[in-house]
Amino acid sequence: MLPHLPPEALAAQAVSVSVAGWRDVVAEGTGERINVVVTDAAGNALAGRRITWTSTAAVIAGVTAEGELRAFSPGQARLTAACGSAAATLPLTVEADPVAGITVRPNGAAVAAGSELQLDAFVSDLDGTRLDDRVLLWSSSDPNIARVVPTGRVRGIAAGEAAIVASTGGKTAAVKLTVTGIAPPAPSGASRATRAGVTPVSTRASTGMRASTRASARTPARTATRVAAGSSAQPPETKPSRRRAVIIAATALIALASVGGAAVLWNGSPSTVPTDSSGASILPADEPADAPATMQQPDPVPDDAAEPQAVVAGTGSDAAASDAAQAGAQAEPPRAGTVGIAGDLPAGAVITIRDSNGRARTVTGRSVSLTPGTYILEARAAGYESHEQAIIVGPGTLETWTPRLRPVAAPVTPDPVATQPEREPQPEPPPPVIDTSADEAAVTALVRDFVAAFNARTSEVVVPLLPSRRRAAYSAMLPDTRNVSAFSVRLTDMQPVAVRGDVAEVDFDIVVSFRNNLNQDNSVPHRFTGRAERTANGWRLISLQDR
Repeated sequence: MLPHLPPEALAAQAVSVSVAGWRDVVAEGTGERINVVVTDAAGNALAGRRITWTSTAAVIAGVTAEGELRAFSPGQARLTAACGSAAATLPLTVEADPVAGITVRPNGAAVAAGSELQLDAFVSDLDGTRLDDRVLLWSSSDPNIARVVPTGRVRGIAAGEAAIVASTGGKTAAVKLTVTGIAPPAPSGASRATRAGVTPVSTRASTGMRASTRASARTPARTATRVAAGSSAQPPETKPSRRRAVIIAATALIALASVGGAAVLWNGSPSTVPTDSSGASILPADEPADAPATMQQPDPVPDDAAEPQAVVAGTGSDAAASDAAQAGAQAEPPRAGTVGIAGDLPAGAVITIRDSNGRARTVTGRSVSLTPGTYILEARAAGYESHEQAIIVGPGTLETWTPRLRPVAAPVTPDPVATQPEREPQPEPPPPVIDTSADEAAVTALVRDFVAAFNARTSEVVVPLLPSRRRAAYSAMLPDTRNVSAFSVRLTDMQPVAVRGDVAEVDFDIVVSFRNNLNQDNSVPHRFTGRAERTANGWRLISLQDR
């Protein structure tokens, strides 16, 4: 015989589940909150009830543990919301993402090796409306010449040309980028700032002072004008009193002492912190604007090095007073770097080094010490083709250069008896350039589909591709929605896809987040490498390994 239950206990049982404002058709990439209403036998709404979602096609669409609908790819699926014994099944159709084209700017730009350039990409639909919510995938045709990060910022690596590709929604656009071997000279504005009393801050010193300038550098909207790496902007002119200059100097010395030398201001340093129109520091591209403030220590300084002097900039009479106070004092120069000459050289070989101002000197040994900067090294020898290369020397760094001198072919002596002169051999045509951008975009889409299936807890798709030592754990975790909740997977980093014929290599990072049965939140990072192969129906991801 069943025990007697009071009316309030019966009323607490969920008997109906409904979804308010459900849309049967959504666009690819849609992400929106779902409003689920649970009622009891008396028709009263039950708040705070746990809803379990399932999907017949998790690769197409699914709902997260937080109740957010995610539309991953075009197709049809049926989603079910359940609370206890009550459930509601809803049909859903995901339409193709209406991306008509991508525009990348600037095209045909040039950047020096070691410098950076920000590219902008605009996505539009068939009506020409900009789609600012689309996520772009960036890649470089030759990472040895230029590399690009997910924000579209490009860094020059070595002299040459590369294509920078942006893709989303099945559309792809590419621009040509030329990397020069010598960094451009510092702008004249830097010298004017020094003459005016504005002391440049070295890049190493500015790293330790990011915390004080990051807040003013952030803006929610996309910046229309970008400052190139290495440029400087003079702050607005002010006229502080002499007393104020002394107070600022004392404050700077106290701040430097409190961080144990984490930031040093070098007077006359050629490397300055890029600033915007308000004078705020612009952070480097490899550090996102929402990253926490960090303090980095500079390279260790030898015990016998001179004590670095803090410099406070002023304007007008204060600048003149500061110059007079520092007359005769010489700022410590940056540490020199070393360039070593490797490899076998023919007899009589001569090594010449030219700086950015065209001054040249001959290397007499196998190594040479140079002040930080960009240099052109050239090797010459009788009977050999000359070889030159640009090298960037940093403070305290050791660079190695191996000259490649190729013997000059001996001239062909013409036969005096021959009536017709011999034809000179024609140079071989360069090998054809194979465009792999479409294959790279297809393999990148495979990785994103894998992450989407992982996020939707589709074990039959995800588990066979995982490394063998992780399959057992995720085989039990993915379907266990009772003890594992708030489950999500997001792609945090992806390297450019390397396509070699019918095989491609992928390299990406993900973070798996979930809440266990003890209501504890967990985040597990994974770094995977894997292979994909071309089939008759397109590319297919084969397996993944831990990196």
